Amino acid sequence: MRNLELVDEWGNTYFDKKLELTQVETIYDESTTDVWGLEKTACKDFSKYDSLAKNGKSCLRLNWNKTDNCPWMGIGIGWNGYVAKDMTDWMQNGSLCFDLRSTQGNAFIPTLIFLLEDYNGKQAAAVLKSSHLSNYPITEDWQKVSIPLSLFLENNVTKCDFSFIKSLNIEFQGSGNFLVDNIELVRQRKQSTIKKKYGETTTTQFPVWLFDGNESNYWGFGQFQNSIIELDSTNQFNGRPGIHVKQLETNQQPIAREIGMSWEHWQATNFTDSLNNLYLELTVKGNTNMVTLGFESFKGEKTLIPLSEKFLLQDSLEWKTYRIPFTAFEFEKLNFHTCCFKQLICAFNQKGELVLGNIQINKKQ
Repeated sequence: MRNLELVDEWGNTYFDKKLELTQVETIYDESTTDVWGLEKTACKDFSKYDSLAKNGKSCLRLNWNKTDNCPWMGIGIGWNGYVAKDMTDWMQNGSLCFDLRSTQGNAFIPTLIFLLEDYNGKQAAAVLKSSHLSNYPITEDWQKVSIPLSLFLENNVTKCDFSFIKSLNIEFQGSGNFLVDNIELVRQRKQSTIKKKYGETTTTQFPVWLFDGNESNYWGFGQFQNSIIELDSTNQFNGRPGIHVKQLETNQQPIAREIGMSWEHWQATNFTDSLNNLYLELTVKGNTNMVTLGFESFKGEKTLIPLSEKFLLQDSLEWKTYRIPFTAFEFEKLNFHTCCFKQLICAFNQKGELVLGNIQINKKQ
């Protein structure tokens, strides 16, 4: 038995979560010590095949043609030296997996009945179906087959004791000629909680540009039913594109759209300077009443405020520049975790059109 840790890549949302482990128990790889039924008769030719294996040197070759004159045909595998196996914890979320291919050409799905047998002789069954295959028809290329163990629970007419399993048996009906390899049990199970799902950093260099057009650092852009949020390359700010937002007239309740942007590659961010010394600055053209903006932490707190005229720093014919001190945001009231800033949020909940740009965090001189 072996445990393989599944390590997630970083995503754009960060929550505490359970670590999933893939647990694998081998039933058959190359050894036939615990296998019975490998023999040649007038109806079947079941054997270890020292060629064409998916892994290693050998696999199982299963060739049969069950006519009316043929007796019951099957094989059994009592893995782990026929020691009694407790499979109780596997039955809800585990699978019986193996590699399968045809011996020659394309083939239809064979009639195979998989049986878990306990030491009292009682068996639970699961029939191989096309939904268990990775591809159809079956070709000369190896493919993975996965049969949910829950099917054995559903078809446990004889009350097989899954805590006292002796062997996996396979019954063959009809005809077929296939190669099988790597028979194993696989399940996903939850393990210890990961408390951190993000990196941590401290912002030390100013100004901090919050939007540089790098799509890995923002979200929420696109064309929607009643709105458009897109890059605006015609309006550049220090070589960085602007953000064009257009909310259309609608008879329905306006849909609030949000965008978010990270300035430290989605790491939890702290500042060396006191927040009292910091301010958010941006330049806007258009309907400033349609936007509220602010910050969200990795703990989930969010504080947004409108673009008030009291923050107006400069007003030209088209463009307005706003400078919002960090003290204007309700960090203290919300118990905002200022040690782990996640992103700047801009929310749009009115009709209108505007362009945002020159978005930065800076500090007082």
